[in-house]
Amino acid sequence: MRSGWHDADIDPAAATELALTTIRTEQVDYALRSLVIWLGSRMLPLHPARDDAAARLHSVLLDRAESAESGSGLQLAAFQGAVATASEPVLLRQWLAGDGPGGVALDSDLRWRLLVRLAKLGAVSVDELDDQLALSPGIQASVDHVRALAARPAPEAKAWAWRRFLGEASASNYELEAIGQGLWQTGQEHLTHGYVERYFDALHLLPGVHQGWVLGDVVTEFFPRTALAPEVLDRARHHAADSSLDATVRRRLVDAADLLARNIKVVQRWSRPS
Repeated sequence: MRSGWHDADIDPAAATELALTTIRTEQVDYALRSLVIWLGSRMLPLHPARDDAAARLHSVLLDRAESAESGSGLQLAAFQGAVATASEPVLLRQWLAGDGPGGVALDSDLRWRLLVRLAKLGAVSVDELDDQLALSPGIQASVDHVRALAARPAPEAKAWAWRRFLGEASASNYELEAIGQGLWQTGQEHLTHGYVERYFDALHLLPGVHQGWVLGDVVTEFFPRTALAPEVLDRARHHAADSSLDATVRRRLVDAADLLARNIKVVQRWSRPS
């Protein structure tokens, strides 16, 4: 199914039904966790009925979290998926205030998953995120903190992320990756469209700001992956062929352009008629 989706050969409706069936029956926690990651990163962002598919997946994942053995890896994987597909801040707040469904105990990782999801929904303030980090500081918490800050649906959140991309404000290597991931959110294109051209305009400057493997990761994670337009693909391919660009930048652009081309193909083939 994943290969078929990658090549735009799988009908999103069929992929959704197969995912729902798998969630109900899968017994291996790693398999379910892997599926949940794929659904959130590859299928739902391109799905022509994204909100409906996410709601159906959320319901089944929540049922699985409640029915799985308490404390099991399978329950944890299901709950992580339920958090990632939740659309109601009230429910997320209920979980954040206590245990999750089926007695899932909230550790730091789960708390930050909830906070990041609330941030994507625009339902958490910067002050609250800062307070949560202060309550339980740590390397991973710091990474999740900046991910949440960048993911908020607000112009100032995107400007905050962009300053880190350009090196105008400091961030660790792992924080940079998370900030790039948080910046580009499906459904926030009205906030990020202005950064598409700015991304390509900044490519020549990046080797003077970021070095080594960090440079490659920044090129990849800040690539405008939610801008599913042929003209964006053309820009990416044009710069990937520019011999005056740093070789690492060009290599990462080749990979990013390939994935963007496949994503555009999925959207174009399976988009609903207007």
